[in-house]
Amino acid sequence: MIIDAKMEKLGAAGIASVVLFLLLAAILFRSPRRRKQAAPGIEPEIVDALSVYLGGNRDTSRLRILAASHPDEVRETILRYQTIVAGRREELCDLTIVLGYVRRWWEEANSANLTKRRIAFSRIAAMAHYEPVRRLAGDVAPNGFRDPDEQIRVDAARILLATAEPVEIVRVFEGTLTDTPGVRSAIGGELARYATQLCENAVPHALQTRKPLDVLRLLVSWERALPQLDVQPLAKHPDPSVRVEVMRLLPYLPTIPANRAAILSCLDDVDEHVRAAATTAADQLRFPNKESMTFHGNTFPELENA
Repeated sequence: MIIDAKMEKLGAAGIASVVLFLLLAAILFRSPRRRKQAAPGIEPEIVDALSVYLGGNRDTSRLRILAASHPDEVRETILRYQTIVAGRREELCDLTIVLGYVRRWWEEANSANLTKRRIAFSRIAAMAHYEPVRRLAGDVAPNGFRDPDEQIRVDAARILLATAEPVEIVRVFEGTLTDTPGVRSAIGGELARYATQLCENAVPHALQTRKPLDVLRLLVSWERALPQLDVQPLAKHPDPSVRVEVMRLLPYLPTIPANRAAILSCLDDVDEHVRAAATTAADQLRFPNKESMTFHGNTFPELENA
């Protein structure tokens, strides 16, 4: 029975290897452009070695030999399968460490050559969900977040966010607010998952110390319910663009009297864009217009100061 159990285990591992090989091979041969770039016949061998490794055989000697003779082909195959082979991402990340790729990326991330830096940051960012990769990358991400190149700053921000450390999340949030529109657009949505955490201190602080328009636009881009924020005074900001963004944000905040009053006050704003945004906000929250806001003959309390 012990022998049967071992044979069954070996059989399952063999089947897993075959399935992985077929999956990886199918994906490989759908990419003729990549096949032309690789040495003739080498990619099927790389696929076979990877399928054996992912099937449970942790002997990396064959992959080490392939990586020594065909480093680019092995690296690109691993990176490609990172987004394909579900449940095996950490094993592939570990392989990039074992084969020396992460160390090489760290060196290239500190290169004076812009192209090398961009490629290195992109590759580290793709593996940054794996803590040992981040550890080996060291101070690459904090330094890269100050790089003059926009794309490198975006990838550096993603590496920092992958840590899920509060201090790094705040660092990215504050850095994004002062960065280019391109960086805000690329990273803003990724900050949304930390919205509640950021709204505790970082967002209120930014609303008081940063350009409110940039902060408000970032918050609106998250498109999710947020904790209460003190934005009502900004509904009277001299810049109509700020007032518009306040109206766009208020439907995502709790529907408290002060927030309703801010919307109602902007229904009579001198700027047509603000009035339109307030009307949209009122419609989203499904409450009537100012003229009909009565209850048993009395206006709602929040209208008294609207």
